[in-house]
Parts: sequence; C-alpha cells; structure tokens
Amino acid sequence: MYSSSRQSFSNLLATTLSTIIHQLLHSRAIYPADSFVLHRYLGVRCHASRVPSVANYIRDFLNVAVPSLVSGLAESIVMIVLEEEIIGESNEGKKVAMKILERFEFKFEMDETITYLNYKAAAAARHDDFMMYEEEGSKSAEQCKEEAERAERMRLDALIANEARIHLEHSMKQCLLGVFTLERRRKRVREKPQNLSFKLCMQTSDAVSGECTDIRRSCPQLSRAVSSGQWHVPNESSCLLSRNKNTQNDGTSSRKGLYRPIKDVSIPTCGMRMSFGMQIG
Repeated sequence: MYSSSRQSFSNLLATTLSTIIHQLLHSRAIYPADSFVLHRYLGVRCHASRVPSVANYIRDFLNVAVPSLVSGLAESIVMIVLEEEIIGESNEGKKVAMKILERFEFKFEMDETITYLNYKAAAAARHDDFMMYEEEGSKSAEQCKEEAERAERMRLDALIANEARIHLEHSMKQCLLGVFTLERRRKRVREKPQNLSFKLCMQTSDAVSGECTDIRRSCPQLSRAVSSGQWHVPNESSCLLSRNKNTQNDGTSSRKGLYRPIKDVSIPTCGMRMSFGMQIG
C-alpha cells in the first residue's frame, strides 16, 4: 500500500485495539465501574477508562506497537491482568509479587497486499495509451511505462484501501463483540480490587535483531522508544503464565492455563491475519 493508505490502516487498527483493551479493563473489573465512560465505536456501546494515566499508557503503547506490527517487526501484543500478592514477610516488611491471572493475546501475521509485479501486469493494458507521446517526441517509452505503472498503483491502492477498510471494520467489530461474550472473571479468595492491575507487552518477530534488521528505518517509533529507555525487555516470567511441574513428551514443561480463542480474523485485502484469544491462569 501507499504510505497514506498504510497510515489509514494503522490508525483504524490502533483505534480498534485501544477500544478493545479499554472494554477488557471494564469487563474484567480491573478498575471500578464508575471510572469508565460510555461511548460508541463501530456502532457498539463500549466503555473507556477516563483515568488519564490509564488512557495515556494504552495510547503510548499502541503508538509504538501498531507501527511495529504493520512493519512486520512484531508478531503479537498481549494484555496481562495482574494481582499483587504477599509471598512472605521479613524485618524489612512484606514481600510482594505480581501474579498473572489472565492473558489476552492478539497474534498477527502481516503480508504485502499487492506486489510490484502485480502492478506491472495491471498497467500493461494501459501502456499502449501512453505510446502516442513517444511518437510526438515529448516522452520516452520508458517514461510512459513508468507513468502508467504509477497511475495504476495509485488507482489500485485506492480501491484496495477502501475494501480493506470495510473488511477491517467488520472483522474488528466482531472481535469487540467477542469481548462481551466472555464470562465474568472468577474472583480469587480474598481478592482485593486495589491489588489488581494490568500491563501491555509486545512480542517481536524472530527476524528482529540488531545485526540483521534495520529497526530505525523499518520502524522509527520502536527505535526511539527503545533508545530512550521507555521500552525494555522484561523477564519471561512476568509476561507468561507459570510452567506446569509435569513435562511433555519432548521433555519441555508446558505452560499452565486454559486457552480460549475469541475471534480469528483474515483480511487478504490488507494482508492481515489475526488470532484473538485469552489464557487463564
């Protein structure tokens, strides 16, 4: 896609993911109900946190995560529901740890929608219309060919962008509605609302490394966030559910928790496939 269409796609994806995350915070009772405000998005009545620190945290995260997803540097984002629990006491006071209660994962696969060769094939039919310029001596055949391909790129990009927007809005609306179908979170014994919180994480793709990927060029937002210290690599245990004590056939221990798919999305027009699901500890 052209940069304008890619930006429009990114904006729509970011707005929808933000809406889903806000709604999850409300439906999972992470914060008091009166700290949310009602609004409509894609024709659906949703809740949004009106706490500035929460809204800013989600916005700042997605400002980096969505460009990383679109550029192919990231493959998933996760919203993790946490509870602070006391694990011991000492002379210095109580020792606390954050326990993962639930994980909501958005796993993406991004592909290019139309390749350069597709444009060349589509432009071939219009190439003859530009050949008259060569006879008049105003433009060369190569220039006419490049103009035909450029015009075809713009025409097809506009058509694809509109179709992709319609498909994306419909699919993401279904993801949003899927949040409303979730059962209420079971409260733990002696659970205190003030001990609940959440965090957002992004998993980069296997291809990302300082040696083989120019992150600064592919996604300047991620490059700036990492270099400024705003983002860091957390311990695996703080983002994943604890491991089972029993091992699998291959000798590796499995992750504890039941995974429930919520919605799978496939939008060929914008080269996106997404799996949205939850994992319960």
